Amino acid sequence: MTPIFRTRQAPSPTGYLHLGTARQMLFTNLFAKKNNGVWFVRLEDTDRSRLQAESVKNLLEAMAGLSLTPDEGITLEVTKTHNEYYDIYQKGEYGPYIQSERLSHYHEAAQRLISEKKAYWNFLTPEQKDELRNFKKITKAPIDYLKANQDKYPELDLFMSVDEGLANTQKPALMFHLQRDETITCLDELLGKTTFDLNLEEDFVILKSDGFPTYHLGFAVDDHLMKTSLIIRAQEWYPSLPKHVTILKDLWGQDHGIKFVHLPVILGETGNKKMSKRDGNVNMTDYLDQGYLAEATINYLAFLGWNPGTEKELYLSEDELNTIKTKETRVQKIIENIIPEFTMENISKSSARFNLEKLNWFNREYIKAMNSNTFANEVSNYLDHLATKKEEKTQDIQTQIHQNLGDYKANNSEELIKLAFMLDQNRITTLSELGTDSKCILNWQQPTLEDIKWKKNTIEESLSNLKEIGDFISSKWNTIDLPQDKSSLSYVTEAASVWEDVIKQWLNESDKGIGDYLWPLRVCLSGQKRSPSPFEILGILDQEEAKHRIDLCKK
Repeated sequence: MTPIFRTRQAPSPTGYLHLGTARQMLFTNLFAKKNNGVWFVRLEDTDRSRLQAESVKNLLEAMAGLSLTPDEGITLEVTKTHNEYYDIYQKGEYGPYIQSERLSHYHEAAQRLISEKKAYWNFLTPEQKDELRNFKKITKAPIDYLKANQDKYPELDLFMSVDEGLANTQKPALMFHLQRDETITCLDELLGKTTFDLNLEEDFVILKSDGFPTYHLGFAVDDHLMKTSLIIRAQEWYPSLPKHVTILKDLWGQDHGIKFVHLPVILGETGNKKMSKRDGNVNMTDYLDQGYLAEATINYLAFLGWNPGTEKELYLSEDELNTIKTKETRVQKIIENIIPEFTMENISKSSARFNLEKLNWFNREYIKAMNSNTFANEVSNYLDHLATKKEEKTQDIQTQIHQNLGDYKANNSEELIKLAFMLDQNRITTLSELGTDSKCILNWQQPTLEDIKWKKNTIEESLSNLKEIGDFISSKWNTIDLPQDKSSLSYVTEAASVWEDVIKQWLNESDKGIGDYLWPLRVCLSGQKRSPSPFEILGILDQEEAKHRIDLCKK
């Protein structure tokens, strides 16, 4: 029976979900789905000095916001297996999926390596280690930690049991004996083969004095026991490949079955350094809070290091976007659509460069492709998401949207809300810009007479012109042929075009000044000096509301 393909991500609880980690998670998920396999997430929380307990839930919430849902591992989904410290759950038959709950596995593997003299306790003091490092600067040769210990400490101490070593008052750390008279050839599925001379490598710590493993031992034990087929990680781990291939071989034999892919880093928009906070936002939660769609973000992340070799960029059609009801299912459809073209050959061996303008393009395209029902639903979900956030920067977004829209749900019909949001849809890049234009419909404020006044005209002349054009509009309301499909994003544009033709023909035939009439009309209908055109507004408002606004302005 062919083993099930299994691949994973193993984040540490040290902060937010980094954009680069999100890209890795997407690629891992893609490989799992392409091979009809399983993607799981394991929490690597053995570095207790950097641990931030609250970051685990934040990580899982960001993954859920992107609709990156693993098949197994740590989860916010309520199951029987609950971790009280992090207040998260676990699902799957290869658990625990939290490394701090797996210490017995690491200690057992460490003991096996000690028994075979492939690991030893390092008793060197910090001063002795510094002396060796200084000597290395002169000789340019790797440090022989085993010999340094053998010269100073009894061999029985170096190979004492795990229990004895952890109980020792000198607090030694357990080191893996990598430095050997041997060469090893390692294969990266993306980068190819490289041969390493282990004489040039240095031994490294695998079990700290607190009893927790380092990454080097933790992954080697867990990925074997969890039957991992492929490890996808950042290219910065590539120099550790000889360490990891060797420790896997020593623990589980030559046929341990684990393959590696080291993805090149993502560069910032300028320079040739790994993308960091200095290059812009790398926190995926912030992108979600700013109103970047999960569909657009996932589609964009796929192109950071992968190229299908075609002109195609959008992997969710307009029909799929508007007929698939949930964000989660739409994201899965994007992944499903990418899979046939997602191959190792199409992944770049060079670093990708983050481009905010391109991400914005993806977001705009998906926003514009939504019909009114889909967009209104997305807006509602986004506002619900913001309501759960307490961070100051998110509060600022909520405040701005509220200033724009007020209590729009209570004060306007559902149909008017959808039509008004079409104004935003045509213009905004992210959902955080909601209300930029729709506020003139949903949160109308009566303008001052001074605002209605056009240039050198008197207020009385501007009001007279407003009355005249208002009466004309009322006379035409039931005779013009407006489009019928109000769910199409083109509705506002088409309706505006109809009104523009009718009104401008009247102005031209009557030899009336365009600004003299359209300025007071627009300011009155919108309540603002700067707003969409009066034709767009007339395409959205019904006759009663338009007349109501004009009548109030004339008083």
